[in-house]
Amino acid sequence: MLIDQAIHRIRAYAEVKGWSAETYGAKASLPASTARDVLKGRGNPTAETLRAMEAVIPKRFRAPPAERSAA
Repeated sequence: MLIDQAIHRIRAYAEVKGWSAETYGAKASLPASTARDVLKGRGNPTAETLRAMEAVIPKRFRAPPAERSAA
């Protein structure tokens, strides 16, 4: 699902950069609490939030493959 891919990419980029939710929120012009919810997998981010968070990620960035849960 594209939403899951976007969230994975956002989390991976934050991890690679070593960004806190406060830093990511500032870069994406979002409240730190909103960035924290996305980075921690809480809540249900809007498309606008995901677009803002993805906008700070360079196009050339490649996130590592997502781990698949054994369900």
